[in-house]
Amino acid sequence: IREVEGSALTVKVPAGCRLDVDAVAASIEVSGLTGRLELESVSGDVTVRGRPAALDADTVSGDLEVEAAPTGCQLESVSGDVTVSSATGSIEASSVSGDVVVAGGVLERAELQTTSGNLRLAADLRGPGPFELESMSGAVVLEVPAAVVASFELETFSGEIDSALGPKPGRASEHGPGQELEFSTGSGGPRVSASSFSGTVTLTTR
Repeated sequence: IREVEGSALTVKVPAGCRLDVDAVAASIEVSGLTGRLELESVSGDVTVRGRPAALDADTVSGDLEVEAAPTGCQLESVSGDVTVSSATGSIEASSVSGDVVVAGGVLERAELQTTSGNLRLAADLRGPGPFELESMSGAVVLEVPAAVVASFELETFSGEIDSALGPKPGRASEHGPGQELEFSTGSGGPRVSASSFSGTVTLTTR
């Protein structure tokens, strides 16, 4: 198939099939598929609507948007945002210069990373964990149910910690500007860590 600049290619496949897509200068949009998806774009956005059985997706210079992330999914963008409306089970998501947002769902484990963007996780934590959120220069926001049972480790190198749970944060170092906060809301819950080198870390409840 020869691609013409400005054109759009629509492909219809069985809903449960395995789909691999590689695009160089184009966006990828997948809707309604329930099989395994492996999607990669060099300079375009990647959008997934519906709930596939498995998902690996990455893009170099575009945004990555997922409606319902299945357990074990891996999402990566270099210079774009990664946005997940709902996630189930475990998730790994990262971006170098974009934001990473998981706006809802029920998770057993999560690993979210960004270098210069912001992180936000707003899901129910109902598994063994761990839940790890790390940003170098962006803000980290962790939104949990008010009755959550977990062990929290929050840390910044030069930013502040704002927590709706636990005691007040203390200084991470006698001579440094950073803060740290460790506490548990009960026994048997997962370990939750959130850190930012130069941004703020916020723990809020709903």
